[in-house]
Amino acid sequence: MDARIAAYFESHADGVPLLLIGNSITLDRNFLREHLPLTFAKLHHRSVDLTSVELPFARRPGLDIDRVAPSTGHLAIDDVDACLATGRNIGDTIQAVLAAVDRS
Repeated sequence: MDARIAAYFESHADGVPLLLIGNSITLDRNFLREHLPLTFAKLHHRSVDLTSVELPFARRPGLDIDRVAPSTGHLAIDDVDACLATGRNIGDTIQAVLAAVDRS
């Protein structure tokens, strides 16, 4: 399984290390290092924690960012869906801020 995932990453990354992006990803990175070393080797040494990106927007008065409720299930796909929704919300918020700046 590790080799298949690593090959998939390689076929989509053009030789560039991939960023690990998500919420509370330290555990994920440690799991990959221990159990999927070939996949781990395809990752960039830096990671993006979506919660760290989301919080400054969420705490800024006047900025409406839709907070994504954490998943209540214990399935990886639930976490993936929540991370994708969070990423979309952050992107939408940034787009709205940039559009407002352009109009002013």
